[in-house]
Amino acid sequence: AFALGATAGLVLRRTLPAMATTLVGYVGARYAATYWVRPHFEAPLRLSLSLTSSNSAFGFLRSPSGLSMIGFPPTVPNAWPLSGSIVDKAGHAPTSQYLARTCPALFQGPGSAAAGGRHTHAAPGGGIQACVAHLATRFHEVVTYQPPGRYWPFQVYETALFVAVALALGGFSVWWVRRHLV
Repeated sequence: AFALGATAGLVLRRTLPAMATTLVGYVGARYAATYWVRPHFEAPLRLSLSLTSSNSAFGFLRSPSGLSMIGFPPTVPNAWPLSGSIVDKAGHAPTSQYLARTCPALFQGPGSAAAGGRHTHAAPGGGIQACVAHLATRFHEVVTYQPPGRYWPFQVYETALFVAVALALGGFSVWWVRRHLV
């Protein structure tokens, strides 16, 4: 941020625009590093879980296209969960039509998807448990995550990236000053 601020001040020669450029540039760089660069430092690991596993976490969500089943990354201690999805062996998620046919209990009762609620609630008589048991015969949860052992290497990679950018901005600033003083 300091190197970016110094460079912006040299180039723009106005305090407020240089401060605004620094703020926007730094926030943009942090966002880009966090969401676009960091996930690609190393390939994430994949974990496949049965829907009936105690580590599996999923839910049902009502959307304009119908009811969908969503996976939540399970708690892997100190890991960085990237995604969780419910898929079959071919990698396809269950469709809302399949869920309606297989689990009619999801569409019944107060607070259910059919009643306009966002999340479904268990119907009396264990309809949800029977539905999950049936879905588990065809679908499983796939979780992608970065294990906790990669935390410090990722910190080193990201620090090296920002130091390289700072050095490049410093080099550009020296070049800029020499060019404009001569």
